[in-house]
Parts: sequence; structure tokens; C-alpha cells
Amino acid sequence: MTTNRYDNLVNAELLGNLVWYDGPLVALYRAIDGDLYLVSWQDCTDTENTWLWLSVSQCLAILYLRGEVDLLECFNKAEKMVLATVDMDNRARWETTCFANLKREDLPDPGCVLTILAMMTNYKH
Repeated sequence: MTTNRYDNLVNAELLGNLVWYDGPLVALYRAIDGDLYLVSWQDCTDTENTWLWLSVSQCLAILYLRGEVDLLECFNKAEKMVLATVDMDNRARWETTCFANLKREDLPDPGCVLTILAMMTNYKH
């Protein structure tokens, strides 16, 4: 039994880092309840990183993995969105959000699809 509303995500299983550049930029996780989440790095400061967790259907995840839909479409079709701000001690603050709350600079560019090259770079970690 979870003790807070975000335990489902805190204990999620990393299925794979999909885009990597000096660290993961997009990853796929399976939450404790079985939901799939695309996790997109959003921003950082000297002491924190901010990640956006996008709950996506299995079908949408597969289409993204095949490069048939772009990341922006995943943002648009996300069933749930949660911002996680993680500090240097790996403590996270969680906040539910929605597409309408995102600023233009928080969104990926149209046409930002997963490619074999992007997937291959994740093995450099």
C-alpha cells in the first residue's frame, strides 16, 4: 500500500533511457500500478533538476518508440502529468500539472521523434 499519492512514481521501474546527452533526457518507466510514463528532463538549476512525467498508453509508447509520433504528441495526449523537482540529495517534490500549465519553452519542438541514433547514445552512460 502506498503512503502518499506519488509513491507509485517514486518506486517506478526504469525500462530504458531513450535519449541521453550528458545524462538521461527522455526515459520510459513503468509505475507500480503498471502505468507507463515517458519522463522528460525539463530544466535544472545549480541544485535541482526538473522532470515531467507523462502517463501514456501502451499504444502511444509503442508509436513513440517506433518513431511514428513525436514527443510533442506524447505531451498532448498524456493521460496525467506530474512535475518532479529533484535536489542533489535525490529528494523530490512532486506536483500534478496539465498541458495547459506548461509554457512554450517547456514543450519539445514539433517533429522531435525518437531515432536509432538517439537510442544508441543512451549506452554511453
